[in-house]
Amino acid sequence: MGQKRTRAGQLSTDLVQTRLILFAESGNVIPTPFLVVLVLWLVIIFASFSLFSDLNVTVFTCLSLFALSASCAIFLILELSHGEMSALCQKRTWRLLRF
Repeated sequence: MGQKRTRAGQLSTDLVQTRLILFAESGNVIPTPFLVVLVLWLVIIFASFSLFSDLNVTVFTCLSLFALSASCAIFLILELSHGEMSALCQKRTWRLLRF
């Protein structure tokens, strides 16, 4: 009974390690067609927002802030989808580990 439990634990550990290796070695985790559809969807949303309103300083500022936040979200998704740590993540992790 103990030998089967040990073997099952070893197999699950090997499976997790294999999965992490495959994830780390895959270059682009997020497919390009998905990103294209996401960007087109955001363009349509922002175009429809600006279509039904008069362009003044408040509307322009709000649309600019919304566009900036959406582009930052897409950037973070792409940045964190890489298997290896990029320069942005390495600096933050080093600061966290230092303390």
